[in-house]
Amino acid sequence: MTTFDQSAYQYLKEDEHLGVFVSQYGPIELKGKPHPWLYLCYSVMSQQLSTKVALVLKKRFNEIYSGKPTAEKVRNTSFETLKSIGLSTSKANTIIEIANYAETPGLSKQKMVRSSNEGVIAHVIPIKGVGKWTAEMMLMFCLSRPDIIAVDDLGIQKGMKQLFGWEDIPRKELCTKMVEEAEKWSPFRTYACMYIWRMLDSA
Repeated sequence: MTTFDQSAYQYLKEDEHLGVFVSQYGPIELKGKPHPWLYLCYSVMSQQLSTKVALVLKKRFNEIYSGKPTAEKVRNTSFETLKSIGLSTSKANTIIEIANYAETPGLSKQKMVRSSNEGVIAHVIPIKGVGKWTAEMMLMFCLSRPDIIAVDDLGIQKGMKQLFGWEDIPRKELCTKMVEEAEKWSPFRTYACMYIWRMLDSA
């Protein structure tokens, strides 16, 4: 599923801080993914890694299953095989946990679509190795939720510091200020995050 929201572009380009970048980059798309459990696996693989390395791991992971991974296939994959593609012990364990969790109705796309943002987060963070950041990324890029602010994302923290000229702010205070300032971007906070990431990539 792809969400192209011209209203998000029109709304955010009027923002006094973010608007210049919105105008520069133009409208952007929010693309969903069909399988929440698989998206979680990919997200865990990419944690604390460069995009290039994460893509290599994803490619190796898919090659195990001839390009068609399923939760059942992953559950039947040995721990040693998962580690052999370059995954850490903790990441391999988490991927197995996700595959096991995928048996529950709550990880079906149909169930996730009907759940609130808070409901989705509450359902997936009990999986060992899946935290709030990973859950928020799933809301954004698997479920196409348009109004998520990823306060725990280091890139969003860096970008908002640049936009608002914040310096030497303790993390707790920073997160509070981020939530407060991002309110003016609602109901398009996911799009705002996407523009901030693009701003940082273009720097």
